[in-house]
Amino acid sequence: MMLSDKAFVISTSKQRFEEAAKRLEQVGFTDIQHFRAITPTTRDLNKYCRGRVVPKWARGKKLRHPGALGCLFSHKEVLTKVGQAAFIFEDDIRIHNRFNQLFKPIQCQWAYLGCSQLHWRKMARTEPSYIANWSLGTFAYWVTGKGAAIALSKIGEWPIPIDFYYAAYLQKRYNLFVHCPYLMIADVSKSSTGRGKRDIQLVAKRYGWRLKDYVL
Repeated sequence: MMLSDKAFVISTSKQRFEEAAKRLEQVGFTDIQHFRAITPTTRDLNKYCRGRVVPKWARGKKLRHPGALGCLFSHKEVLTKVGQAAFIFEDDIRIHNRFNQLFKPIQCQWAYLGCSQLHWRKMARTEPSYIANWSLGTFAYWVTGKGAAIALSKIGEWPIPIDFYYAAYLQKRYNLFVHCPYLMIADVSKSSTGRGKRDIQLVAKRYGWRLKDYVL
């Protein structure tokens, strides 16, 4: 897990990619590549969901918007390009003011650089990392080729959002880690996955993001 590893930025436009790439370059990332986000239609969504059943462990979280399907398709395609290891980012990332002082490489197959932690029951916020458990979000993570292969083995089998596949399936079967403190958060006011623009202050309060620590 090195800053010299490949870094893919999933983005809907060249401008948003360049803005995200600039932020990443400022903290030391050197091999930044643009992956243009896949943008399905409502017709594509209906076709994809037809015949697929939401499993009980997904807590009823069904794909309901083309943007969420595009997120799933985009991450699935990027995972095929990981090679030995790579970072995968979405273009709404916001980086910690002290990223370079806090960044600690984690010896694992998969590490989130930030997440939306759904709960802290029976969990400890340990540094520099903790084992993911209902740790949501796909805006910033690092994965090895082996980790990507494991994810790809089942991805797309169920009509559920990509972060719920990671959280409700992968995290229950493998040790995925979360860097702590979070090195990145998502500017949810610029979401394009169907949930609409959200109040980042409210989201930050729910998930324990200290907004003053990030360049927004």
